[in-house]
Amino acid sequence: MSELVGVDGCAEGWIFVVEAGGPLKVGIVPHLESLLDRVTNSAIVAIDVPIGLTECGPRECDVEARRMLGSPRASN
Repeated sequence: MSELVGVDGCAEGWIFVVEAGGPLKVGIVPHLESLLDRVTNSAIVAIDVPIGLTECGPRECDVEARRMLGSPRASN
């Protein structure tokens, strides 16, 4: 079974949860590269990406996601 890694940005860097068939591993790393050095090459890494943080304007997928999600769409 491949490792499954969930990743999200946080104030300290990146928070992660790794599931590999045993107890979950949870931690925080300052840089994404630090996390990728800890997992196998076959790991499936899912990174939570906020909608609409590009420098060149909204992406079509972001516009469609906002339309589908409606309002409010922010977490508390």
